[in-house]
Amino acid sequence: MSIAFTLPGNIPVYVFSLLLGAGAALGLAWVAWQAEPAAALPLVRLGAGVIIGSLIGARLAHLAPYWSYFRTHPAEIAQDPFGGLTWPGAAAGGLITLAALAPLGGLSLPRAADALLPAALSTAAAAWLGCWLDGCAYGDLSSAWGSVPGRDEWGNVDPRVPLQLAAALLTVAFGWGLDTL
Repeated sequence: MSIAFTLPGNIPVYVFSLLLGAGAALGLAWVAWQAEPAAALPLVRLGAGVIIGSLIGARLAHLAPYWSYFRTHPAEIAQDPFGGLTWPGAAAGGLITLAALAPLGGLSLPRAADALLPAALSTAAAAWLGCWLDGCAYGDLSSAWGSVPGRDEWGNVDPRVPLQLAAALLTVAFGWGLDTL
């Protein structure tokens, strides 16, 4: 993973983590902006809980297929600087957390999901952009007109289909269309 900068004490801040955090923060701000004033803080709290549930689900889904390794290396379970989040786990963790927390806030699941759509969109788009800058979820090699230099997981930079950029733009476009409905 690429390091964006280092904090005092030699603590690295990774590009992917920085973009994911920025996308989540922007999404929660968007949720607060769209909500009625009295509902803004409860919705932001719900959204933060769902984001945490998504991160836990994403990590658990990565650990599961490699459990024989992590069982013998338990110190690495909570460490993910070399990867270790999966989108199906993030989606499942987020939905499970949303289903568990929405009734506690007096919201139906559809109402809560609708209110938190901006947070889901901006977080997903930020994750795609983080992958673009970090060399994960990259597109195929290409010499076509729309190819751009892209890094793969080994650090090789070659002309590729800009899968991550296209996915980020499609995520925002799909969500905008869904939100207008």
